[in-house]
Amino acid sequence: MSAPDWIVRGQLNEPPCMLFGLDEAGALVGAITVNFGREMRSVRQLVERRAKLAREVLLDPGRTMREIAKEVV
Repeated sequence: MSAPDWIVRGQLNEPPCMLFGLDEAGALVGAITVNFGREMRSVRQLVERRAKLAREVLLDPGRTMREIAKEVV
């Protein structure tokens, strides 16, 4: 699965950061974490569910991916 749209949480030149790949419909189809390994398990769950989340949610550094994954049914 390719992701035509990528957004970044944090700064690429100042890890930790995360990149989220979204498909044309806005579903999460891929992710990359840089020095953020503890978040990867929750991100994988969201990718498996092809979760559609608002960009603001994905970009909010005040929320962990674990918190976000719990909210997605």
